[in-house]
Amino acid sequence: MSQTLSSIVVPVYRTRSVLHELAKQVRQVFREINADYELIFVDDSGDGASWDVLLQLHASDANVKIIRLDQNYGQHNALMCGFRHASGQNIITLDDDLQYSPGDIPRLIRELNESGADVVYGIPQKKLYSHFRKIGSFVYNKLFRMIFRVHSRQKVSSFRVIRKSIVDKILRFERPNPNINILLAKTTEKWGSLIIQHKIRYEGQSYYTFRKLTRFFIAGLIADSPLSIQAALWGLGLVLTGGLIALWGFVTWTFMPEILPGQLLKGVSMTLWILGVAFAFNIFGEYLRQILECIFKKTQYQIYEKHI
Repeated sequence: MSQTLSSIVVPVYRTRSVLHELAKQVRQVFREINADYELIFVDDSGDGASWDVLLQLHASDANVKIIRLDQNYGQHNALMCGFRHASGQNIITLDDDLQYSPGDIPRLIRELNESGADVVYGIPQKKLYSHFRKIGSFVYNKLFRMIFRVHSRQKVSSFRVIRKSIVDKILRFERPNPNINILLAKTTEKWGSLIIQHKIRYEGQSYYTFRKLTRFFIAGLIADSPLSIQAALWGLGLVLTGGLIALWGFVTWTFMPEILPGQLLKGVSMTLWILGVAFAFNIFGEYLRQILECIFKKTQYQIYEKHI
């Protein structure tokens, strides 16, 4: 095992009791491999719900760094904040619920060093999520591999180790709504993965719903892939097709009503038109939102307090 410094970045959202156990497990892991580390907690709760616990951890452990954001910005925004304060040559991202075990960190680092990859993901053999979350994760991985041309068997997760040189490159992207996986796909093709165990959530429940996952992926897709413009054009194409069918149906039904049932044709054209309008407006609306955020210089995050 390399003795270089490792940085573990943990976004925190309304968790308390698990934080002491998480810090304890990380400390034990690096003590066993006799390696240096820093544990960076980024409190993204926005209400300080976890902050008092983080203050206790910082006071009792010199390896613990804590940052509190002034509001809830999202997991990936919190990660970008943690990245900017990380000093390690290996940067590990870890959830705050202990579904991913800190005990697998040495395996990820070893795979990174031996394979020559720039990023290595820990992929659960069996995900212990709700059915809706599993569906969202499955769709996300499928679309991600297809759109960003990642290896057909490569999956992604929130448990990963990344080389510092790669993190430095993705930190150049200062857009308000970053997607770490998409930024990594744009930065490097050297990916790896390991099969790991997925555990039952230590406390509470996940705040990631199928709807949030979908919206998050669409936002990243629009920001980083030209495919979203093509999708919007397909939506406009549906609108145009629906309109042409409606016009053709009106003319046909007016002069030759025996050829085609008017109600059926009207239903088909209206369905295409509504679907096209909804799809196109959804894409263009997201574009407009991101453009306005850039114009008004919305930040990725704002730090309220930190102890580094």
